[in-house]
This record gives sequence, structure tokens and C-alpha cells, in this order.
Amino acid sequence: MKPIFPQLAQTAPVKSESLKKYEGGYIAQEKLDGTRCVTVKIGDTVIMMTRTWKNDMAPLYPEIVSDIRKIHGDIILDGELMFYTKDTHTPKFIGSAHSVLPETRMPYDAYYMVYDLLQVGDKDYRNLGNATRLYDLHEVVSRTNAKFVRDLPIITAAFGTFFDDIIAKGGEGIILKDRLAPYKEDARPTYWLKVKKEETHDCFILGIDKGNGKYSGLFGALIVGQIVGGKVEMVAKVSGMTDEIRLQLYRAIMGLPDAKTPLKIKDAIKQVDPNMVIEVECMERLKSGFMRHPRFLRFRDDKTWQQCIME
Repeated sequence: MKPIFPQLAQTAPVKSESLKKYEGGYIAQEKLDGTRCVTVKIGDTVIMMTRTWKNDMAPLYPEIVSDIRKIHGDIILDGELMFYTKDTHTPKFIGSAHSVLPETRMPYDAYYMVYDLLQVGDKDYRNLGNATRLYDLHEVVSRTNAKFVRDLPIITAAFGTFFDDIIAKGGEGIILKDRLAPYKEDARPTYWLKVKKEETHDCFILGIDKGNGKYSGLFGALIVGQIVGGKVEMVAKVSGMTDEIRLQLYRAIMGLPDAKTPLKIKDAIKQVDPNMVIEVECMERLKSGFMRHPRFLRFRDDKTWQQCIME
């Protein structure tokens, strides 16, 4: 079938005390930190494709597939593959869902947390408003006796309190969705907004600069970039990784060929072409696009460098 590339969210530069202005016109859901999957069920055939449409999660998670097969009729869903601890049901990001080893997964249960409805039978929901899609989605899931497939609660008021509660529990933040807006595949519209404690961005590594002191034998900072106006541009120099990860990065980067791109970066001791993707946290983005106080968060081998586009 034709690939379905999911809709993405823009970062909303607002604080919890400013969220009240969205109440009434928007609904809110918790922002999850897992592996995005578009799930298609046709008869008894189920596929769970990652956002790049390259990996099918269905063969790896038969317990989820079994639950999806309980849904009556053909359906297309959008959601997140999440891991939760078996004892405390605490969410945990343990790596890309297609490459997690069985022994790593043992302390966790995998769940498909659904947050959008694209199609039921011959009825296409994509041009309907967010509120209509989500309420109908809840009806579909609630009628199914499923353990490992769940829909996210819909919040319609007190967004600031909702956000603060999620952050206090160690969550990432919330997603705000315009009640009347449609679903646009392979787009990042202004009516899907992610609100986080701090901004995070996916970036590709462009090189490293010279290390000093204890890092004189390694590197000082990662030089990272994004696609800006269709071009590869540097957007930050990133630190904040552990010594173990710093050594891992140094060996990986030094083992790559030198960059062929014409971009010249001042103070770089090694430049490489875009390939490795990481997630970077920062206080904010300046008007220039550069990140303020950027810090390394994690590797993102579930994303390609072409998806690292400045919003």
C-alpha cells in the first residue's frame, strides 16, 4: 500500500501559565516519548510502520497485533509504541522499538498508545476535525477488550495544571490540538503544538571541535546542524554527554570519512557529512536559529538526518 507519513507537531514556545489561552479552541493530550507507528488493519493482516515507513513493528509485538485484530473492520490508526515497567507502570524509553533486544524488553510491557484515527472501513477521517476523530477513536478502542492497545485521555480544560502534573511525574509535556483542524500527512501544521518543559530538537552531527583539559584527547563539543531553508546549516555546539558517550561519539565520528559538503565550520577539528542523528535539549532558540544552552539527550537511530528540519 501507499506509505502514510504521519502528521508532526510544532514546538510551542509557551509556559504552563500561558496555556489557558488555548482552552476552548483546543484539546490536550500527553506527549509521549516512544516510537511513532501508523497501524493499518485490513482483515486479519496488521502492519505497524514507523514514521519513515521502513520498519514494520507488527512481527516483533504479537501481543499488540492480537489486540488490534479484535477491532471490528478495517482501520488505520496513528500512535506511539511505548514501554512501561511491569511493576510500577512507569514509561521508559529503551531505544528504537525495532532494534530492542528481547532481554532488554523483559522488565517492560509494550503498549500501542493510540492518539489519532485516520480511517474506519471506507470512511476517511483525515478531513474531519481533531475533536471528532479523537472522540470516535475512544469509542472504537473502548469497545475492544484490549490490554495492550489504549487511547490517550482527552483534556479540555485546565491545561496548565495538566502540563504541570505531567512534568512533575517525569513526563515530556503535552500536545495541543485545534479542535476543528484536519489531519495532514507528512506535514507540521501550526494547529498541532507540543509544549515541553524545555525545547528538544532532532539534529545531525556535522563534526567536533577541539577539547581542552580532561577532554584534550577527545573533543570539546559536538557540532550539530539542521536543514534550514533547504540547506544544511550549523545550529549549535552541544555538550552535556557522559564521558562514556563522549568516547563513543569520538570513536564513531573519527571513523567516518571527512565531509564532502562545502560547509566550512570554524574551529572544527573534524567535519563529517550528515548521517548520525541525536536529540538536543535547549532553553530556547535565538532569532538566528542557534540554540541557547544546548545539551545532548540521546541518539535517535529511529530518524534520518533528512528529517532534521528547523521548524
